[in-house]
Amino acid sequence: MRIINELCGIELNFEEDKVNVLVIEKQELMSIVVNDFWNQSNGGEGEFIIADNDNILNPNKILECIINPFSVDVNDKKILTAIYKQLTDDANLDYQEELLELNSRIVHTIDNLLEAEQYAFSLNLDLDVNGLLKLYNVKLDYEEERLIEKLINYIKLVHAICKKQIIVLVNMKTFFSSEEIEYLYEVSFYEKINLIMLETCSSEFISGEKITIIDSDNCFIMLESE
Repeated sequence: MRIINELCGIELNFEEDKVNVLVIEKQELMSIVVNDFWNQSNGGEGEFIIADNDNILNPNKILECIINPFSVDVNDKKILTAIYKQLTDDANLDYQEELLELNSRIVHTIDNLLEAEQYAFSLNLDLDVNGLLKLYNVKLDYEEERLIEKLINYIKLVHAICKKQIIVLVNMKTFFSSEEIEYLYEVSFYEKINLIMLETCSSEFISGEKITIIDSDNCFIMLESE
């Protein structure tokens, strides 16, 4: 798999147990690239093309762009929507008798309640499992002590549940130590997640990195750590 931006001259290839680090020293170019990644990950327009062999993939379906690690939430709407869908499918497949009994008891209780009132009512007799999950505010329960754990849990969830194959992280080396970044890489290698580390300046090389630097003169420098 590879990601290409012909306008900016960027082409990144994904390899197993490797992380693409893209360093862009020019602020104007950095803004353009971040804007494209952000827009395309959210269904908007941009110049990046993602290709897997001869297939062009939809960035909105497989790309996630994270700019602020403090804002990530394991109970993000897209994660919960995907989880609720899976739980609803499982319930309708494996718990049909229990759902029918539950629905019958709920309808019976509501009928008794409405009979005592002087108004005319109507109700939907079908049980909506998705609505039931929302009613009881079903959420994921993670206890993260460190910011890097919060970020990693979010990345693992959007990869596993939302099927995001490429995660773009903007200036994460500003927030995390080399040891924490190494831990992030280890998890991404184990989970088969393609990472792009987008940075504004070069930093200490970390094992597993493939580094592309676009300097202030728009010259490309390719480096690879051991």
